[in-house]
Amino acid sequence: MKGMKRFFSVMFALTLIVATAAGSYATSAPGWYLNKDYHEGDYVKFRGGIYIVTKDHESSQDKYPGNSAYWTFYKKGAGFKKDAPPTENDYEKPNDRDRDDDRNDGRNDKDPVDQDYIYRENGVHVYYEVTDADSDGYTAEITIENNGDRDIDDWSLSFEFDDDEEVDEIDADFEVDQDDDEVLITPESEMQTIEEDESVTFEIEILADYTLDDEDEDETYEDLVDLPSDFDLTLEFEAVETGAVIIQLEDPDFDDDIFIPEITVGDDDQEIEWGEEALFTDLVADKTYEIKAESYKEDGKLYRAVIDEDEVSVDSEELKVIEISYEEIDLDEETGKVLVYVFKPTFDEDLFTPEVTIDSEEKTVDWGEYVYFEDLEDGETFDIEVDSYEVDGEEFEPELSVEEIEVDKDKIGYVLIKFIKQ
Repeated sequence: MKGMKRFFSVMFALTLIVATAAGSYATSAPGWYLNKDYHEGDYVKFRGGIYIVTKDHESSQDKYPGNSAYWTFYKKGAGFKKDAPPTENDYEKPNDRDRDDDRNDGRNDKDPVDQDYIYRENGVHVYYEVTDADSDGYTAEITIENNGDRDIDDWSLSFEFDDDEEVDEIDADFEVDQDDDEVLITPESEMQTIEEDESVTFEIEILADYTLDDEDEDETYEDLVDLPSDFDLTLEFEAVETGAVIIQLEDPDFDDDIFIPEITVGDDDQEIEWGEEALFTDLVADKTYEIKAESYKEDGKLYRAVIDEDEVSVDSEELKVIEISYEEIDLDEETGKVLVYVFKPTFDEDLFTPEVTIDSEEKTVDWGEYVYFEDLEDGETFDIEVDSYEVDGEEFEPELSVEEIEVDKDKIGYVLIKFIKQ
């Protein structure tokens, strides 16, 4: 019983957030701090968003908001109205944030799992974490992480301060050049190479003039820090054999002015006009890439992509061609969606991967992550079906925050799932 109370404490916290509005406005969520105890249901602001704790822990550089083992993303922005339900308009999936903004502004987030980085290019991620701040400025830790397909032979990083900040010091293995608000960081020779799945991290100290508001007892110096913008990476990759893929988009049977499809191959996404094709180049030979196409909903209709192959293996000597079309589906009733989150287990994650079914649709949910069930009829109640598992004579049973859920088109429903080893 004690375990169940602890498990549902997170659901209670989420219920407070998604319940009918009955509270007052808060200026912002509290900031996130290192070496602090956090408990299930706590929430903080971090890099332009609000995150909720899903597992008790003491914060560290590895257990920051964005680490799905300990946190789940709630919404963009640091301010919110207590007890206000999120809606289709204000609840944003991490991979959708800033999709409509300038793609070169250095703040695009597209990966639903790893959404705490501040910039990404060709699979290389930039993390900019404020670790300390006082009246004279702040200290930040910058990490360049190579999640791409090739080793990096050389790189440099540039960004712009938004105010009168000035770089004071940087780790000895790196050089910094500042011209007004523009900053360029280059590595020394031994730090130029970043192998695939490796990273480099360094510390930088920034001079600034911060003054706390005497009338706001909760304000900290960390709250006054404005992160730099206009991040940009200059990268030189190890030479490898590459290939290309052509995506051909068929003309639709519906009005082609409703939307322009966006297609993604690997880390590259392109908008493709109807009846046209796009070339995706610089893909590593012999590597398999997933092909994704956005679905769209407009005026009671759903437009869903039909892809002849969901993934493609690149060949340096052959130009692969993939065809994509869109089908129009009538949505007879107004619909809503449900978020299903599966907690990290205390046992080996490789034993099995949970599967969840709602309204005859089955989806796999990785540990510590979540999926959406969309286009569920508004006002209808659906059972949440989760299988039990038996592995090597041991049984693993799911515990659900709710066994069934009523869909509301004006807010997102939540289902939390934890597996218990019997």
